[in-house]
Parts: sequence; C-alpha cells; structure tokens
Amino acid sequence: MHLPLIVLATVGTCLGLLMAAATGTHPAQLDTPSRLPTHQRQKRHWIWNQMHIEEEKNTSLPHHVGKIISSENRKNTKYVLRGEAADKIFRVNEVTGDVFAFERLDREKTSQYHLTALIVDKNTNKELEPPSNFLIKVYDVNDNWPVFTHQFFNASVSEMSAAGTSVFQLTAVDADDPTVAEHTTVMYHIVKGDEYFGISNSGLVFTKVNNLDRETQAKYEIVVEAQDAQGLRGDSGTTTVLITLEDINDNFPIFTQSGDSLTRL
Repeated sequence: MHLPLIVLATVGTCLGLLMAAATGTHPAQLDTPSRLPTHQRQKRHWIWNQMHIEEEKNTSLPHHVGKIISSENRKNTKYVLRGEAADKIFRVNEVTGDVFAFERLDREKTSQYHLTALIVDKNTNKELEPPSNFLIKVYDVNDNWPVFTHQFFNASVSEMSAAGTSVFQLTAVDADDPTVAEHTTVMYHIVKGDEYFGISNSGLVFTKVNNLDRETQAKYEIVVEAQDAQGLRGDSGTTTVLITLEDINDNFPIFTQSGDSLTRL
C-alpha cells in the first residue's frame, strides 16, 4: 500500500508551510521573466573639462583650452568640432579630444564662443553620439583704462552757492569685464583746480567753498583723472571741465555822480 508514503508527503508539506510561516519566508517559486535579473544598456554621455581661456595670452600659440571626452571612445572614432570658430580659431585633437586656440583672443570683441562637439566613425564619418553644444568663455585681463566720452566739458553754477552744491556729473567707462570689480570700478580725482571744487566717487563735481564770487573770478578750469581700482590709467582717462559762475543779484546800484551835479528839469 502507498498510504504511508502519501501521509508522509502530506505531513512534510504541512511542516514546510508551518516553518515558512514561522520564519516569515515564502515557499520557493520558479523564476519568471519578471523576476529574472535585468541588464540595461549603459547610457553613453559626454564628459567635459572646464572650458575657458584668458584673453591676450602672451605664451606661444596654440593655447590649450580644455578637453572633450565621450564614453563612446573606441579605436575607430575621432572627435570633431563644429561652429563658426571651429577650425579657424579652435581646433580639436581628433584622438585625445584636447581643444586648442590658434589665435590670441580679445574679450572686448568676443566674450564667448559657441561650439558643437561630435564623435564620429573614422571611416564613415557617421555620428556615434548626439552632438553636444558647449561654450568657451574668454576670461578678462585688466587691459583697458577708464575713458571719458569727451576731452572737454562746459558746466555752470550760481555764484555764492553753498559748499557741497552739485555742479556737473562726469562719467568714465571701462571696457573690461564688469563682473570683475577691480577691473571696471572707476575712481575719480581732480589733478588741477581742487582748491574750490571736489569730486565724489561717482564722478559728481561739487563746490568746496561757499564764497565763489563772479565779480572776483567768473570762470574756473579743473582737470579730472579717472583710473580703475588697480590704478590703470591712460591719456583718454583725463578730461577738462570749464566752470562758469552764473550771476546773482548780489550788488546794490550806486550813483556815479554826487547829488550836487544833478540837473533840475
């Protein structure tokens, strides 16, 4: 009879279920497609070094700018640059991805360059990765001094004005990068005529005394110089201001003849 075998099998199954319930485990299950380990294709991507270059570099050309690397880098691939400045100003080593500048750059003319990087098959030129756009930024050096728009200005102020009266606003402009404070911060000072007039940090000319009398002196000439925070200055950073005192009614009329000489009508 096979009854004992059936009973033993049944008892064994029950014991297995009881043990599973006690330990919190589940009975063994067959692998299904949803339970099999999955292998995803690794997404390839571009890896960038920082892209920048200092303007007006004095070292010999070409200048190394940075490096482009793609994870899709096999023996039969090469790097290519596209863009308006590609193969003119910038070139890439097709094997290593190193980018070089073959001209000295002026940030005041062009502050950044838009380029596109590609990695292609050497034999077919087929693109192996989606193109990647990037910027090469040109770093500023302090190679410009503040410049006045004119070399001569006319201004006026009423005579006998109180000390501190505003006379004229001067402005000098520095073409360097405005994000570099020391390169474009303009400082003003009067190099001639500061006995009677002063100038603020913003370029506002003002009176220093309150007894400027037109009848004593009607015109004053001051010379103002502008320089940046690092002391850079040039010929175009100097301007002359001619200040004319405007007359006020501060004199009483007087007779030029005595009363005895008057003629009666």
